[in-house]
Amino acid sequence: AGVQTLEASIGGSGVCPFAPHASGHIATQDQVYMLDRSGVEQGDQLERLIEGAAGLEPVLGKTVPSPLLKAGGFPVASA
Repeated sequence: AGVQTLEASIGGSGVCPFAPHASGHIATQDQVYMLDRSGVEQGDQLERLIEGAAGLEPVLGKTVPSPLLKAGGFPVASA
């Protein structure tokens, strides 16, 4: 589709100043997971992104809205 850049934030913690009740940006780890599952190789950064998002919660003093952080990834099929 010609997309070259996607915006996200760790844990989905970003906010939009123009939409006061918006939940924030898509979580980086959710975006990487979706791209990986769609066949777009993103490298081995997913686990580090999940750990970073989990570490962000105590710093912010609240949970971040990342669905992947709450549910975990889809199990990898064994051959």
